[in-house]
Amino acid sequence: MKPEPFDRIRFLEFLEKECGIIPGDSILVGVSGGADSLYLLWHLQENGFRTTAATFNHQLRPSAADEVEFVQRICIEWSVPYLSGTQDVLSYARKQKLSTEEAARECRYRFLFDAAEKIGAAAVATGHHADDQAETVLMHFLRGSGPDGLAGMRPRTFFPQWSKTIPLVRPILPISRMEIESWCREKGLQPVNDESNIDNHYFRNRLRNRLIPLLEAEYNPQVRKNINKTARVIQTDLDWIDDLINQSWGKVVLPDLSNESRVVLNRNLFLESHPAEQARILRKAAFGLRPDARDFGFDAVESGLTFFRNAKRVDQISFPEKLKLLRENELLIVACEDAPLDFEKYPQLENENAAIHLQEGQPVQIGPWVFNAERKIIQPGTFSDLLRLSKEDPFCCLMDYEKISPPIIIRCAKKGERFAPIGMNGKSQKLSDFWINRKLPRQLRSLYPVIADRERILWIPGFQSADPCKITPETVEVLYIQAVLTE
Repeated sequence: MKPEPFDRIRFLEFLEKECGIIPGDSILVGVSGGADSLYLLWHLQENGFRTTAATFNHQLRPSAADEVEFVQRICIEWSVPYLSGTQDVLSYARKQKLSTEEAARECRYRFLFDAAEKIGAAAVATGHHADDQAETVLMHFLRGSGPDGLAGMRPRTFFPQWSKTIPLVRPILPISRMEIESWCREKGLQPVNDESNIDNHYFRNRLRNRLIPLLEAEYNPQVRKNINKTARVIQTDLDWIDDLINQSWGKVVLPDLSNESRVVLNRNLFLESHPAEQARILRKAAFGLRPDARDFGFDAVESGLTFFRNAKRVDQISFPEKLKLLRENELLIVACEDAPLDFEKYPQLENENAAIHLQEGQPVQIGPWVFNAERKIIQPGTFSDLLRLSKEDPFCCLMDYEKISPPIIIRCAKKGERFAPIGMNGKSQKLSDFWINRKLPRQLRSLYPVIADRERILWIPGFQSADPCKITPETVEVLYIQAVLTE
C-alpha cells in the first residue's frame, strides 16, 4: 500500500485547530531517535516552529547512551537546540512499586515538562502517530475500558501532575507509521530501532506484532484506520458529554464546603441525577483531588456509587489512590485520606419539617450531637460565672426561664424568620442575614437546628442566644441548654 503524500496545509491546520499551536511558537519536542520523533522534529522545524529537542535516557538498555549521541548529532546537523536527561528507571520503579513501563513514563514526562518550563515552551510535543492510536484504543478495549479509554489519545492534553499550564500535543497523530518510514527512506535517514519494540513480553508489543497483523490479514485490512475513526467519534461524543457533566457539576458540588483536599456534593441532587452522571461526577471529583492517578476503574466507581446510595447518615469507606468517601447527613464527600473534615461542628436535622421537643432531663440525639436541657436556680454571687460560661462555649446557652414560653422545640428555621441576637439591644434581623454575617455555609442552613419556644427563636447553637431571654443580675431561674458532640 502506497503511503499518502504529506499535505502541509492540512498539517498546519491540524496543529492550529487540534493542537492549539501555530508557527513561531516555542515547542519542546521529545526525541528518542526513532522514525516518528525525527519526522515530528523535522516537520515542526521546517514549518516555522521554534523547536528544542529533548531526549531522555531511561538506563534500561546498553544501547541507550548511543541513541542519545545519535539524537545529539542529528540536532547539530539540523541546527536544533538540544537537551538531555537521564534517570535509573528500574530503581525508581522498585522504589515507587510501579511497572517498568509506568516508571519510564513518569520519569520521561517529568523531565520533558521540567525542561519545557525552563525554556518557556508553549507545549511539549511527542511523536505519537496513527498506529500508536490504534494500538492504544485496542489495548483499552481488551482491558475492559469505558468510552474514555476507547477515545484514545487526544491531540492536546493537560497533565496537571506535570504542568497545569503547558499542554502535551501530538502533532502527527493522523500520520501512519508507513508514511513516516517512507519519509525517512526518502531523506536517507536511518532512525534508531529500539530493540524493546520486538519484545513481546510487553502487552503493547504483542498487539503491534501479533494481534493487529492477524486482524488485518484475516478480518479487515483497514482495521487500524477504522479503530482511529471510532476513537475520533468517541472523542466528539465525550466533548459533548463533558459539557453536560460540567453543568451537572455546577449544580451538585457545594463550593463553599469544597477545597483542595475534598469535594462536597449535595446528596439529594446527586442521587436524583442519572447513574451515568453520578459515575462521571465521582470520577471528576477523584481526578480533581488526584490528578496524577492513571484511572479510577469500573469496579472502584461502582463500589463508590453503591456506598453513596446506601450509606448511613454518618459513614465512610476507603477509595483508591488514598482517597475516602463519606456521607455526613445530607452531604456526600470525596476527600483525601488525611483531609481534615469539620462538618461535625454543624449539627443537621433529618429534614426541614423536623420538630423535636426538648424537655428537662431527656437528652435528644441529633446525628452525633446530644442536646440536654436543665433548669437551675441561680445561687447568690454566681451570676458572673454563669455569664462567662455562656460566652466561652458557643454550644452552651443560659436563658432567663421567666422570659420563655414553653414548650421548647428543636426545629429548622422558617422562611423569612427573624432573630434578635444578644448585642443588638432587642432589634431583630432576618435570619438569612444572620447566617451570612456568621458565615454559616449556605448549603447547611436549611437543616441547621434552632432552639425556639412558642413565640420566637431562643438560641442558635454554636452562635448566639436571643436578647429578649438573656440572663441579668435579677434572674432567679435559668434554662441551661448544652449541645455536645459525642463522636
